[in-house]
Amino acid sequence: MGCLTLRRIPSPRERGEAADPFWSRLFHPMGTSGYRLLLATHAYDDGTERCPALGPDGGCGIQHAGKPALCSAVPLDPLAPIDRQARVLARRATQAEFFGSNCVVSGKATALRTPRALPLIADGRVTTAARESLETSWRQLELDRRFWGDAVYRLLPGELLESSLVPVDGFLSISIVPVLMIVARLSEGCRQRCLRYLSAQARAIDTALGRLPVHATQPHRQLSGFAENAATLRQALLDSAHEASPANADRDTRAIEQWLDTGVFHDAAPGEVAAVNAR
Repeated sequence: MGCLTLRRIPSPRERGEAADPFWSRLFHPMGTSGYRLLLATHAYDDGTERCPALGPDGGCGIQHAGKPALCSAVPLDPLAPIDRQARVLARRATQAEFFGSNCVVSGKATALRTPRALPLIADGRVTTAARESLETSWRQLELDRRFWGDAVYRLLPGELLESSLVPVDGFLSISIVPVLMIVARLSEGCRQRCLRYLSAQARAIDTALGRLPVHATQPHRQLSGFAENAATLRQALLDSAHEASPANADRDTRAIEQWLDTGVFHDAAPGEVAAVNAR
């Protein structure tokens, strides 16, 4: 099940760092709070705290087929600029959730004894391979912002942007309907894709509601709200004739549809092709 998530990101001023274009590229301003806002689509957390793509052995089941770019960047942090990645890895070693994983090690001798080791930081700098995974993640976030993020941001109430309801650690999950509403306006192909998504979403929510224990009132209420919002949008898309946005040329809409279907986006700039992991 998909949802839209909101998260507060400490701004450069809050972190005591110099201003960097990184922050304005990926995140929206968040009122006068001194934070920036991350808008992202996520799978809904059903409380199991286990990724549905994990196999029986605990390994990634989509490692080589559609793995999200943000996952591919782990253990680096795509929500931090390049010059903070060494500190990110150092912090991972002190966090309780990483105890026992033993996947992040330091020292050249250790790396040489481990043939499968992937160097992430060398001589204080992010290696080429690690940088590529970060840049792919940033590109995905930029495209999300470009095609629906800015429009959804304008729909958010101002009081929410000033609110502590949006967490710094974790996410505030709301219905994905605002995202689908924006995407459906891009082209007829996008509208049809959103209709198919809404039908699949309804089936997934029904299944999830059937698995919830009786005492899980908050998830039940939230998922029921998701289902109601999705049904309302689905009917609206079925009832109304699609009007393509005049700002989108035919080439642009075809490129967006291909990006949604395959994860590969051909930008309008001649010769520029960006590979982004499929949704």
